[in-house]
Amino acid sequence: MNTPTGSFVVGLSDVAGVRVLAVDATAAAEELRARHGLSGHAAVAASEGLIAAQLMSAYIKGEERLTLQFQCEQPRFAMIADVHADGATRGRFTPAVIPRSRPLRGAIMVIKHDATRELYRGVAPVEDTDFQGALQAYLVHSQQAVGVVRIQAELDDQGAVRVAHGLLVEKLPDQETSVFEDLFGGLAEASLDRVLPAVLAGEIWGFPMKILETRALRFACTCSHERSRDILMGLGIDELNALLAEQGTAEMTCNFCLDLYSFDGDEVREIIREIQARP
Repeated sequence: MNTPTGSFVVGLSDVAGVRVLAVDATAAAEELRARHGLSGHAAVAASEGLIAAQLMSAYIKGEERLTLQFQCEQPRFAMIADVHADGATRGRFTPAVIPRSRPLRGAIMVIKHDATRELYRGVAPVEDTDFQGALQAYLVHSQQAVGVVRIQAELDDQGAVRVAHGLLVEKLPDQETSVFEDLFGGLAEASLDRVLPAVLAGEIWGFPMKILETRALRFACTCSHERSRDILMGLGIDELNALLAEQGTAEMTCNFCLDLYSFDGDEVREIIREIQARP
């Protein structure tokens, strides 16, 4: 599974003294909604969380990956999103239906990894706000950044994701905070349907902008038959023998994309023999 979906743009405006991140994650958000059977407010919240993860991933590169985890107590739901530096993204949201409840209360965790280890972990409370406000607060308190965050997610009449857009305009160090607020305060109420096309054309809020990077976003899971086999090997001989006795086979479902991986009895017995042959 490796489907092109949207775009992630990094830009810089020396004239305005800002760095710009713009995200169109509409197709990736719709893939997440459809795969997990999300509806209504759950579909909107999942889309907003996916956008937030994309906006936080601007600094990752190479084999690095950013994980956003959100545990919400009011309303009760959990979300996790993984974003890779090449634009691959995946997510999980439960339950499939949640009541309408704003503001949100819970906690957000951001974890940065490379290919072998965890590089950074930050946690921040989410109190009486939404994903947009949570990301704004995280940038201010955890990153000491000054900026304007916008997240827009809407469904169409059939319940599919119509739009999932995000924008982050950050003040550069040499820009005065008061000047930044005067110039870009109006973005807080602006429609992203109007702002994002201008960004893609090299303009932010009327100022010229240089596009530094463009990533193609896609919903792409890292699961595979081989990875599932490795997980089975980690279960141990007793657990695998129990599976053979009860089912005669073994099955694993990916929590992110919900793809199913099946192993017949001969494959399970071969895994047991490999475990037994270990020193």
